[in-house]
Amino acid sequence: MLTVVVLVIVMLIIVVVMMAVMVMVMVVVMMVMAFVVVMVVALVVVMVLET
Repeated sequence: MLTVVVLVIVMLIIVVVMMAVMVMVMVVVMMVMAFVVVMVVALVVVMVLET
């Protein structure tokens, strides 16, 4: 019976860790996308001002 409880706890911990990792990855991806958008906008503004 104890082994089953331990297995369930381990599985729960693994699921929580995976969810946390996915959230972190999504946050990083969103930050990268935002950075790329800002860079593109800055490039467009510079190009418009240059002409």
